[in-house]
Amino acid sequence: FNGFTWQQRFLVEGRPDPVPGTEPMRAVNLVNLGFFDALGLTLVEGRLFTPADVTGDATAIVINETMAREVWPGRSAIGQRIAHPNRRTQWQEVVGVVRDVRFATNFAETTPSRQTYRRMAREPDRRLALVVRT
Repeated sequence: FNGFTWQQRFLVEGRPDPVPGTEPMRAVNLVNLGFFDALGLTLVEGRLFTPADVTGDATAIVINETMAREVWPGRSAIGQRIAHPNRRTQWQEVVGVVRDVRFATNFAETTPSRQTYRRMAREPDRRLALVVRT
């Protein structure tokens, strides 16, 4: 877990592009394979990351329930793809959905925000936070 969450705009594959600057927002978290177990996050649908998710063209992502419900209401988010507006050729495919959780960065929010989790191994960062479960 890199310990830093940032907000990022995104596009949904197969939908018309919104007016620039009005794209929906999501929080982005870079995590390792043990992150979900360490926090006790429950998988709701799909799967969690595997070592194979650091290879290939598509970037696997896990999202939270709020994002799944708001972006793809009434249907499965698994297999759906999103991209940053400036990187339309770098699609990120949803492989799993986990329960909502509050971090220190969003603890004061009254409703959960859209969260995405990406493999830190694909995007190394010098900043790091440890999550330990005893």
